Amino acid sequence: MPSTYHRPFAEQLEFFRQKTNLPTERWDDIVHEAHDRSFIVAGAQGADLLADLNAAVLKSIAQGTGINAFRKDFDALVAKHGWTGWTGEGSKQGVAWRTKVIYQTNLATSYAAGRYQQLTDPELKTVLPYWQYKHADSVLFPRPLHVAWDGLTLPPEHPFWQAHFPPNGWGCHCRIKSVSKREYLKAIARGKGPANAPAADDLEGIDPGFAYTPGKSVADELRGLVQKKAETLPRPIGEALVKEAQTLADPAALAQAIDTAAARIAGESVEHLLLFTPAGVPLLEKAGAADHVALASDELALLPGQVLLHNHPGLPQSFSRYDVELALWHNLEEMHVVDRLYHYRMARPAGESWSPAAWQRLRPLWERVEAEVIERLERALASGLIRQDERDALRDHMICEEVNSMVPIGYARRRRDGHE
Repeated sequence: MPSTYHRPFAEQLEFFRQKTNLPTERWDDIVHEAHDRSFIVAGAQGADLLADLNAAVLKSIAQGTGINAFRKDFDALVAKHGWTGWTGEGSKQGVAWRTKVIYQTNLATSYAAGRYQQLTDPELKTVLPYWQYKHADSVLFPRPLHVAWDGLTLPPEHPFWQAHFPPNGWGCHCRIKSVSKREYLKAIARGKGPANAPAADDLEGIDPGFAYTPGKSVADELRGLVQKKAETLPRPIGEALVKEAQTLADPAALAQAIDTAAARIAGESVEHLLLFTPAGVPLLEKAGAADHVALASDELALLPGQVLLHNHPGLPQSFSRYDVELALWHNLEEMHVVDRLYHYRMARPAGESWSPAAWQRLRPLWERVEAEVIERLERALASGLIRQDERDALRDHMICEEVNSMVPIGYARRRRDGHE
């Protein structure tokens, strides 16, 4: 049976995709939560080399191609960049060991971080509020303490999870599952409850560098680390590293920046366009005409990977066909639009990349849905079921909803006043 790590999911891909490439000499140059936002391969310090290694690992996660395919990619990249002096170089066994460490560690930690995001989902916690440690039975040489923790069931806030959230070592395939209160009480009866958990500071059984919860940290911790690291690197590499760190996703800062700007422009009589990094850093603000904002070629070049907000003056109106084409054509991370009643959001699915080709694939579906929606609304208008202004306000929202149900574009709409 294939490993669970070979079946990626959105949260896992998003966690890995947002990592910054960090040049390092040793595997322990950074520790614990700093790994959440940094991609390292000990000894790899060239920016191009790291970028290519990052892409190879992401490919193995996203496509589930397995370790043999990753080893072929690794060999090709080592030859391409002339990378020498790395640990494991020079013998078949050494290369096999090194590639296995890079491959399994990144898959295991990204899987665990994605699972952490799922396990902490408020809706899931209302149904399955407890966490249970599960040892991987397929491991050839199991660690005795990891076996002993199998079935241990605790509340998510228990101190045990701060250091013992798997993976807990090199090659560890242990995992966490969410369970019901009934399962929690059964575990207590079997001697697998809170009274049986090791002390939070008892790190026996955990390899150095693994005593943390993947995915729990915030981007600010890495930014401080990056700044310190950049000071020790050659100037061009250091400056590039700092620039990349400034784009790290920071959901709280981005949400605040978007909401503040949306409140300011929602009632304007002309369109305003604002561009932010995923960290909420403003890049561009521009006012236009009543129904559009014109962007120059150098401004369009800023769009890929960023978050765009604009307003629609007049009647409530969701994303137009032009809006969707712009988002896909220029590979935006997110697009937001606000009017006097609603806030609309479109987000690129985790692990995907938008492009002109993506829009060309979507276009026939969009045109078919658009025609069907308009026909239904015209019949409702002719029958007196809706007014003209209602027809105009519903059109784009209905098109976006129906397209999103067939080809996910991350579409959502909410009332700006907080009501449904």
